Amino acid sequence: MEQEIVLPSYDSLPYSDQAMGRRENRMASIISGEARQDLLRLAKDWCAQYGQAGNLAEAESLAEEARQTVGEAILETSLLGVSGKATYAGTRLPCACGGWLRFVSYRGRWVKSWCGEVRVERAYYHCSACKSGQAPWDRAQGLNERIWSPRFKAMVCGAMGRLPYAEGCCMLLELCGLSLQESSAEAILREVGPRIRAEEAQRTVQMQAELEQAMAKRLMVEVTSEPALPPLSVRGVEGKRLYASVDATTAHLDGDWHNVQAGMVFTVESDVRPAW
Repeated sequence: MEQEIVLPSYDSLPYSDQAMGRRENRMASIISGEARQDLLRLAKDWCAQYGQAGNLAEAESLAEEARQTVGEAILETSLLGVSGKATYAGTRLPCACGGWLRFVSYRGRWVKSWCGEVRVERAYYHCSACKSGQAPWDRAQGLNERIWSPRFKAMVCGAMGRLPYAEGCCMLLELCGLSLQESSAEAILREVGPRIRAEEAQRTVQMQAELEQAMAKRLMVEVTSEPALPPLSVRGVEGKRLYASVDATTAHLDGDWHNVQAGMVFTVESDVRPAW
């Protein structure tokens, strides 16, 4: 009997674009104390045999190269348990067109992470109705047709959001050893940027609504039977004093830095209620 499996949605997985925006050091929560000691012991033994350095600069270069080499090996080896046959999700899966995706074979792809490039095998499915094929494992890991991992794209966006493409690529190469063309950096930002802007717009609407509710509680707003006024409309207030507050900052928008200013006019409850 063929097995039917419904895949989880991308938003419910820990690889969404919202969670993708921060690089965190999770070693303490992933590697146990005993495993850490074993790793340190192996590193010290290796260094005692191969890690002779003549000065501080050589020692730093040796540590950087060893970190890159070991990181890529750990990435490739640790993915063996979650790729290959582990990606098999049944003989068929429901397709968005209403048809069925049927298992074809295991196919390979390259993944570029901040610690190196690795090739993984995963289950590939094809729908005869709409003639489309897909690897569900890719979507579950936050991957698309491009090679970059979500964390890699997060690092690139963090750098390019602060620096021009050329300077950002140089910084990633010098600090992280990430080799990236300017055209690739631009492609990553074009992919991630619209989704980030959509999330920011949604958060702005939510924060605006929360601010309106908070201001309505704090301000002495005239109560009427008319429908609620839209956000940022002029409202009648009561009070002896009218306070004004202004603040400003800078933000990187549309490829350049701009001044962003905000103002607030308000009254306080103590102005209209006598103190007893």
